[in-house]
Amino acid sequence: QLPGFRKDNVIRYFVSEGAYEAEADTTTPVYANTTPFKVVAAKPTFEDVQEYEVNRKSIKLLVPGKSVSKQPKNDVDKVLIGKIVNGVLTGATEWNIQKVVGVPGDPLYLVFVGQT
Repeated sequence: QLPGFRKDNVIRYFVSEGAYEAEADTTTPVYANTTPFKVVAAKPTFEDVQEYEVNRKSIKLLVPGKSVSKQPKNDVDKVLIGKIVNGVLTGATEWNIQKVVGVPGDPLYLVFVGQT
């Protein structure tokens, strides 16, 4: 799916593995979501694929540093991409964060995601 120029999204910060459910023999991860905000989305360049070891099917999100409380973590945190309606993110799909590249001063993060 080719990304549009602007996307509505939420960063899901991993909090914990969650409580153990004995009957299902599983845990349900706990996440804390940011307030929905807009990002610019683009295809990774050849240099991105080479330097950051992401694949060509990834999407590169330009995330304003002021929109998040801390730098998202690779392979732990998630991104939900959907549409903001009345301040709520709807119709969202979940993406894994593959790589995060910070910019000095944290004004911007390059967040590479791949669909789950």
